[in-house]
Amino acid sequence: MASTALPSAAHADETPALRPRTVAAYAATAGPTVILGLPFSVYLPPYIAEGGVISVALVGLLFSLTTIWDGVVDPLIGTMVDRVRTGLGAHRRWMLLAIIPLALLLLALVTVGDQLPFAALFLMMIFFYSSYSLYEVAQLSWGSALVRSPADSALLYGMRDWFAKIALILAFAAPAAAQLLIPGVSLQGRIMAYASLFLLMVPIALFAIRLVPPRAIIAEPGIGWRQEIRASLSFPPLMLLFGVQFLNSFAFGSLTSLFVFFAAAVLDLDGQSAVLLFASFIGGALASPVWTFLARRR
Repeated sequence: MASTALPSAAHADETPALRPRTVAAYAATAGPTVILGLPFSVYLPPYIAEGGVISVALVGLLFSLTTIWDGVVDPLIGTMVDRVRTGLGAHRRWMLLAIIPLALLLLALVTVGDQLPFAALFLMMIFFYSSYSLYEVAQLSWGSALVRSPADSALLYGMRDWFAKIALILAFAAPAAAQLLIPGVSLQGRIMAYASLFLLMVPIALFAIRLVPPRAIIAEPGIGWRQEIRASLSFPPLMLLFGVQFLNSFAFGSLTSLFVFFAAAVLDLDGQSAVLLFASFIGGALASPVWTFLARRR
């Protein structure tokens, strides 16, 4: 991926701190991919299965394969962003290149995705996640090119994380609001409400991209894939962190996805599932500082 190394302290002293406008604009550019993160993986599998074209087992296989593809393609896209030189506007160009197919593929998925056979849906999801990764990798590497000190890094990515949490709350709120305001709204209707929020985030991100100052991509010499993998595997704390992150993401993602199935098929609560899911997300967000405080005391 693009260089994330911080320049020397002397260079940091010579460079002015990031302006609040730049920090806010950079955080806003994360909107499209944040919206298409966890809520997308929660609501799309039940919607695809509800169409009846492919079985629930194949839906699970579909999302497993596309998730693996997403993990494989990220470093490849990072290498492409590094090596294909497009001048000072490199990050901006990659993000703009990704946003159009991302929006079109989302529109196709939420309108006819439940009627497509496995092969067509698989190809569509591959292109969707490739566009998603291109936008996100370019956006994150743009942030690393903007910072000039550890304080800059904490401010920039802290603001991005704060914006991401607000966007996630809105993403879970949109289907819940549709369910409350439109009695009997279908699962597709809830997903359309969610997708409309993405369409709102796109012009905000496009406007914000114009406000973020361009930075050149400087590819630094690496240690090679084999050496990097060997070094990572030989560092137990890093492997433990990877394991915790994987289990946490898998547990929350699978639990929330299964909840939509369970609420409709077993509890007969399909009419309230989005509201309940939104409430559980808010509850978890409010409880996070408590669990963090208790964990630190232990």
